[in-house]
Amino acid sequence: MKSPIKFLMSLFVVILLISSCTTITPTEMEPTEKLVTTTSEPIATPTKPVPADGKGVVCGYLIDEETSEPPQAALFLSPNIAAGRDDVPAMMSFSYQTNPRAEMNEEGYFCFQDVDPGIYALTLWSPPDSVEFIEDEEGQDYLWVDVKPDSVLDMGHLSQ
Repeated sequence: MKSPIKFLMSLFVVILLISSCTTITPTEMEPTEKLVTTTSEPIATPTKPVPADGKGVVCGYLIDEETSEPPQAALFLSPNIAAGRDDVPAMMSFSYQTNPRAEMNEEGYFCFQDVDPGIYALTLWSPPDSVEFIEDEEGQDYLWVDVKPDSVLDMGHLSQ
């Protein structure tokens, strides 16, 4: 009985060796045109809200220069409580509980709605106590935001 098993095993090995020696030659293929559809969704353009009576709206985009993404912090407007006084330097009042706050989307878009008129500094806050003011284009310590009643202020694209 061992003889047929040896024969079958030998036959299997021979077939395996023969099949592994076969080479496949590539054939030339004719180029074909194929319509490829993309599934990318259109980017929605945010609409600026209408301010409430006597209030203002402040919108724009904020991107971190190092990461090319929105900052990983909460965005606030800090009122300049010394605005209009030449005898004292700028003084910001920051409270994460009461200051106007805006959420940023994945493109860095933000919009403060129904803001009381006044002069503010754009402020980033990271808990528990990291407060950073956004600088203006000339490198000044604060990017001043002057909110007028019944107005919509487009800050454009800002970088941190």
